[in-house]
Amino acid sequence: MLDNCSQEGLNSTSDLDTNSLFNDEAGSGTDTDLDSLVAEENSDNDADLFDNEVRYSSKHYRANAATLDVQRLQQRRYSPKTQAQLDQTWNLAKYYDEISP
Repeated sequence: MLDNCSQEGLNSTSDLDTNSLFNDEAGSGTDTDLDSLVAEENSDNDADLFDNEVRYSSKHYRANAATLDVQRLQQRRYSPKTQAQLDQTWNLAKYYDEISP
């Protein structure tokens, strides 16, 4: 059992906690302030998007496109055994699609 002094102390503490929950000014300067988050999202400063990246000029990208080796990018042929397994899997998938409702 608690005496009256202890109970009053507990009630006053819980009243303060309850009041702070519904206080409009409580926590107004925190990181979860929605107005500041929206303002940060709507800022026109895109420099932070490229903080750790090197930004090249359009001439750089045009030069790279002009010297692009397409042969190197094309898919290499599979080995005959791998190609046979791929073909078998593809044929089974087509067959399953034909018989499924």
